[in-house]
Amino acid sequence: MTNNRLKIILLIFGAFFLVQCDEVLDKTDLGNITNDVVWNDPELAKANLNRLYRLSAPGWSPEDSHVTDNSSGRNNFMYGRILDNSDDSYSDHYETIREINLFLEGVDSGTIEDDDKNPMKGQALVIRALTYWKLVKTYGGVPILNETLTPDDE
Repeated sequence: MTNNRLKIILLIFGAFFLVQCDEVLDKTDLGNITNDVVWNDPELAKANLNRLYRLSAPGWSPEDSHVTDNSSGRNNFMYGRILDNSDDSYSDHYETIREINLFLEGVDSGTIEDDDKNPMKGQALVIRALTYWKLVKTYGGVPILNETLTPDDE
């Protein structure tokens, strides 16, 4: 008789845990924020705009001392003989421009109020203009991309 009670108790607990598993697995992943959440929440959109500021901010890497008078050897930077591919800012700036274009398209697709959306779009447009200015100063005429390109675009 004790064996039967033990089996029934184990069966009840097993059924209880199986029923509870569905709710545990259906939780929202708080570490992964999707685009539809970002473009419908003004605070998350502002956080994305702050990321664009960080991407476009000037920086100086410790390895970049070779382009200054403190350089320990001779190089093309010191003598003004740099080429288009001597500096990788071309691709870095276009990555930033792509992120800005994604921001502009995303913020337009969301449900954020115009009073919040318009200042953010204006700031993103200024960041994009400054990024293009950095490219023009270095390389002269550059292609201007006002929309996000996909691998299918020619």
